[in-house]
Amino acid sequence: MPCLLLDYPVVSNVWWTLLGTGSAGANVKAEKAWVLWFNSTPSLLLQFAELQVTEGGWAATKKASLESLPALDLCKLSAEQMAALQQLYDQLCHEPVPVLAKQFAQAAEGAGWRYRLDARLLEILSGEKIELRHLRPLYNLLTEEAKHW
Repeated sequence: MPCLLLDYPVVSNVWWTLLGTGSAGANVKAEKAWVLWFNSTPSLLLQFAELQVTEGGWAATKKASLESLPALDLCKLSAEQMAALQQLYDQLCHEPVPVLAKQFAQAAEGAGWRYRLDARLLEILSGEKIELRHLRPLYNLLTEEAKHW
Protein backbone atom coordinates (compact mmCIF):
# COMPACT_ATOMS: atom_id res chain seq x y z
CA MET A 1 0.00 0.00 0.00
CA PRO A 2 2.88 2.43 -0.23
CA CYS A 3 2.41 5.48 -2.35
CA LEU A 4 5.24 6.56 -4.64
CA LEU A 5 5.89 9.71 -6.62
CA LEU A 6 7.64 8.97 -9.90
CA ASP A 7 8.79 11.44 -12.51
CA TYR A 8 8.49 8.96 -15.37
CA PRO A 9 5.63 6.79 -16.67
CA VAL A 10 5.29 3.24 -15.35
CA VAL A 11 2.98 0.31 -16.01
CA SER A 12 1.92 -2.16 -13.37
CA ASN A 13 -0.75 -4.76 -12.79
CA VAL A 14 -0.61 -4.38 -9.00
CA TRP A 15 -0.64 -0.61 -8.51
CA TRP A 16 -3.38 1.95 -8.70
CA THR A 17 -2.18 5.09 -10.41
CA LEU A 18 -2.98 8.63 -9.30
CA LEU A 19 -2.32 11.25 -11.93
CA GLY A 20 -2.27 14.97 -11.37
CA THR A 21 -3.95 17.21 -13.88
CA GLY A 22 -2.41 20.08 -15.79
CA SER A 23 1.06 20.44 -17.19
CA ALA A 24 3.93 18.27 -16.07
CA GLY A 25 5.31 19.49 -12.77
CA ALA A 26 2.42 21.88 -12.14
CA ASN A 27 1.08 19.80 -9.27
CA VAL A 28 4.31 18.63 -7.68
CA LYS A 29 3.42 20.23 -4.33
CA ALA A 30 0.02 18.53 -4.34
CA GLU A 31 1.50 15.19 -5.39
CA LYS A 32 4.08 15.36 -2.60
CA ALA A 33 1.37 16.16 -0.06
CA TRP A 34 -0.72 13.21 -1.24
CA VAL A 35 2.27 10.85 -1.10
CA LEU A 36 2.79 11.86 2.52
CA TRP A 37 -0.90 11.47 3.32
CA PHE A 38 -1.31 8.06 1.65
CA ASN A 39 1.80 6.76 3.45
CA SER A 40 0.78 8.14 6.86
CA THR A 41 -0.64 5.94 9.59
CA PRO A 42 -4.06 7.69 9.55
CA SER A 43 -4.39 6.91 5.84
CA LEU A 44 -3.07 3.37 6.30
CA LEU A 45 -5.75 2.73 8.91
CA LEU A 46 -8.40 3.85 6.41
CA GLN A 47 -6.84 1.59 3.79
CA PHE A 48 -6.70 -1.38 6.19
CA ALA A 49 -10.42 -0.97 6.81
CA GLU A 50 -11.05 -1.52 3.09
CA LEU A 51 -8.68 -4.46 2.55
CA GLN A 52 -10.25 -7.61 1.25
CA VAL A 53 -8.40 -10.75 2.27
CA THR A 54 -8.01 -13.11 -0.65
CA GLU A 55 -6.23 -16.48 -0.63
CA GLY A 56 -3.52 -17.16 1.92
CA GLY A 57 -1.52 -14.14 3.00
CA TRP A 58 -2.76 -11.96 0.15
CA ALA A 59 -5.04 -8.97 0.35
CA ALA A 60 -6.41 -6.56 -2.20
CA THR A 61 -8.03 -3.17 -2.35
CA LYS A 62 -10.72 -2.79 -4.95
CA LYS A 63 -10.61 0.34 -7.09
CA ALA A 64 -14.09 1.43 -5.96
CA SER A 65 -12.93 1.23 -2.33
CA LEU A 66 -9.82 3.23 -3.08
CA GLU A 67 -11.82 5.92 -4.86
CA SER A 68 -14.12 6.32 -1.85
CA LEU A 69 -11.37 6.63 0.77
CA PRO A 70 -11.15 10.01 2.48
CA ALA A 71 -8.06 11.89 1.37
CA LEU A 72 -6.33 15.03 2.44
CA ASP A 73 -8.26 18.06 1.15
CA LEU A 74 -5.45 20.19 -0.18
CA CYS A 75 -7.82 23.10 -0.88
CA LYS A 76 -8.20 23.61 2.86
CA LEU A 77 -4.48 23.90 3.53
CA SER A 78 -2.64 27.19 3.74
CA ALA A 79 0.39 28.05 1.63
CA GLU A 80 2.51 27.62 4.77
CA GLN A 81 1.12 24.14 5.37
CA MET A 82 1.73 23.15 1.75
CA ALA A 83 5.31 24.45 1.95
CA ALA A 84 5.87 22.51 5.19
CA LEU A 85 4.50 19.34 3.58
CA GLN A 86 6.80 19.78 0.59
CA GLN A 87 9.75 20.25 2.95
CA LEU A 88 8.77 17.10 4.88
CA TYR A 89 8.51 15.13 1.65
CA ASP A 90 11.94 16.35 0.55
CA GLN A 91 13.41 15.29 3.92
CA LEU A 92 11.93 11.78 3.83
CA CYS A 93 11.82 10.83 0.14
CA HIS A 94 15.33 9.41 -0.18
CA GLU A 95 15.41 7.51 3.10
CA PRO A 96 15.01 3.74 3.10
CA VAL A 97 11.60 2.66 4.35
CA PRO A 98 11.53 -0.64 6.27
CA VAL A 99 8.65 -3.10 6.16
CA LEU A 100 5.55 -2.00 8.07
CA ALA A 101 6.12 -4.26 11.08
CA LYS A 102 9.56 -2.73 11.66
CA GLN A 103 8.21 0.78 11.02
CA PHE A 104 5.59 0.40 13.74
CA ALA A 105 8.07 -1.10 16.21
CA GLN A 106 10.53 1.75 15.62
CA ALA A 107 7.76 4.35 15.81
CA ALA A 108 6.59 2.95 19.18
CA GLU A 109 10.05 3.89 20.45
CA GLY A 110 9.81 7.40 18.97
CA ALA A 111 12.22 6.66 16.14
CA GLY A 112 12.28 5.81 12.48
CA TRP A 113 10.76 6.96 9.24
CA ARG A 114 7.12 6.31 10.19
CA TYR A 115 7.31 8.27 13.45
CA ARG A 116 8.95 11.26 11.73
CA LEU A 117 6.31 11.17 8.98
CA ASP A 118 3.29 10.86 11.27
CA ALA A 119 4.39 13.27 13.98
CA ARG A 120 5.38 16.04 11.57
CA LEU A 121 2.41 15.51 9.21
CA LEU A 122 -0.05 15.66 12.09
CA GLU A 123 1.68 18.76 13.48
CA ILE A 124 1.42 20.50 10.11
CA LEU A 125 -2.25 19.60 9.70
CA SER A 126 -3.37 20.26 13.28
CA GLY A 127 -1.09 23.10 14.32
CA GLU A 128 -0.51 21.19 17.58
CA LYS A 129 2.70 19.65 18.92
CA ILE A 130 2.48 15.88 18.48
CA GLU A 131 4.44 13.85 20.99
CA LEU A 132 5.24 10.17 21.23
CA ARG A 133 2.72 9.76 24.06
CA HIS A 134 -0.03 10.67 21.58
CA LEU A 135 0.98 8.03 19.05
CA ARG A 136 2.58 5.23 21.07
CA PRO A 137 -0.68 3.42 21.97
CA LEU A 138 -1.58 3.20 18.29
CA TYR A 139 1.90 2.08 17.28
CA ASN A 140 1.88 -0.58 20.00
CA LEU A 141 -1.41 -1.97 18.69
CA LEU A 142 -0.15 -1.93 15.11
CA THR A 143 3.09 -3.63 16.14
CA GLU A 144 1.06 -6.44 17.70
CA GLU A 145 -1.23 -6.63 14.68
CA ALA A 146 1.76 -6.84 12.33
CA LYS A 147 2.83 -10.07 14.05
CA HIS A 148 -0.19 -11.74 12.41
CA TRP A 149 0.82 -10.67 8.89
